[in-house]
Amino acid sequence: MSRSYTLDLPDVDATRAFGRALAAVLRAGDLVVLTGDLGAGKTTLTQGIGSGLGVRGQVASPTFIIAREHPPVTPGPGLVHVDAYRLGSLDEVDALDLDSSLDDVVTVVEWGEGSSSSSPTTASRCASSARTAASRAPPTTRAPRSASGTRPSRPWGSAGPTPRCPGSRSRPDPGAGGSTYAGVVAVLAVDTSAAVAVALVGEGGERLASHVVDEQRRHAELLAPLVSEVLHEAQVHRSELTAVVAGTGPAPFTGLRVGLVTARTLALSLGVPVWGVCSLDALAAQAVGDLGLEPDDEVLVAADARRREVYWARYRVVAHEGPHGVPVVETVAGPDVARAVDVVAAGHADGAVVVGRGVALYPELGEAASAAATDPEASGDAPDVPDPVVLARLALARHAAGEELPTTPLYLRRPDAQVPGTPKRASA
Repeated sequence: MSRSYTLDLPDVDATRAFGRALAAVLRAGDLVVLTGDLGAGKTTLTQGIGSGLGVRGQVASPTFIIAREHPPVTPGPGLVHVDAYRLGSLDEVDALDLDSSLDDVVTVVEWGEGSSSSSPTTASRCASSARTAASRAPPTTRAPRSASGTRPSRPWGSAGPTPRCPGSRSRPDPGAGGSTYAGVVAVLAVDTSAAVAVALVGEGGERLASHVVDEQRRHAELLAPLVSEVLHEAQVHRSELTAVVAGTGPAPFTGLRVGLVTARTLALSLGVPVWGVCSLDALAAQAVGDLGLEPDDEVLVAADARRREVYWARYRVVAHEGPHGVPVVETVAGPDVARAVDVVAAGHADGAVVVGRGVALYPELGEAASAAATDPEASGDAPDVPDPVVLARLALARHAAGEELPTTPLYLRRPDAQVPGTPKRASA
């Protein structure tokens, strides 16, 4: 016997939370049918289902793609998201060439009110095959497979705590006296100064996920997929981000701009702050931990600026470990850009541990690094690209200390393209 339930999902967060809860009772081969007008929340609910299932790829409105398949990241069913607005009838689903995998995935179909695909006969055929999973749900989590445009009567969770989904993290709810589902609060960090690097950390600085691709040219193609990948790996939805951190360089114009524009745009769309941290600062902090440096030791960071030049800055170690588990360093000189030989000639490498990609590229810096190394074997652990996890921890520590964190890019070098001067007069 079929049952009907009415739930009140007052906002986007509640809709996604219900989707995650629904995912906990869905099994491979289940079909979920969502009906309602445009803007009713069908895609939002599907996003929650995808998050609960732990699938790869951003779940978005597939209006221009009839069906999109999201493979699972962890053991369990994947997700097939179908847009029925463009289907004339249910029979056209057969033409999608998805039958071979439908038994292994959860299929979510969005049906539009008033469209030819949402006729009573067609919708009932879909809904009848969707009842199996609902019958498996306990009374407090059981729900219908459709999201209607009418306003339901009972708030979600009013009968008890919202159930946790597999892989989700929860924190105590003092008002309820127990634990309820709550999204992971996370900070996203991106850096494109030397490589394409993305990380997610918790508000305490703990690493949730990170990926670094040692690529200096395809920043635009790689960055967005990396962001999606770390979000799915950590099972964090972008709406749960509380801040975005961007490495501000110094670096060449094109690559650095990709990271900064991505960070600013994402933060603006989510309504969260964006914090900037000099990428050389992260390398200096990494050197403290990787090489076991002590307070008052000094570090010269030299990143490749091409044209036989380096972006450089010199730091002094203040503390081996500070807030959020990140070393505390202060800038002694720089950041600036100069020829590697001139940096050495000016004495910036004297008595300092030298790290960064410039060490391997320019013999002058390599010799200075060898001369300053107290442990030649440990020098092989010296960092050469910024770690986005360290970048995020620096931002958290500095924000907590009340420091301003501007996202002004550190290009340091005048652009090659210049505004033409006044044309010279030609005399006959």
